Amino acid sequence: MSQSMFIKSIEIDDQERIIVSVQEQFQAYLKEDMIKTMLKDQAKNALGEDFIQLEVSPSTFRITVKEGKAEDGKRVVMEEINKNIEMALTFLNNMK
Repeated sequence: MSQSMFIKSIEIDDQERIIVSVQEQFQAYLKEDMIKTMLKDQAKNALGEDFIQLEVSPSTFRITVKEGKAEDGKRVVMEEINKNIEMALTFLNNMK
């Protein structure tokens, strides 16, 4: 299963932030405090010292990383999203 079911795009903006746009059917989850906390914790763990800040809007979340680390950070974020999607699908398949 592709991340495109959940994620519209992952880009780097002009301020060198990693912008993750979620599909419309998942945008309501970004309003939940538990999800915001989970996203921040996962970004911190995945990016380590390069992580600076996470901002969540109604349809995206933005990750600020240290200067010069945007491309590496984007790759890490993409890998982390793919890993979490695989884990969720495995969990759902095991529940059947």
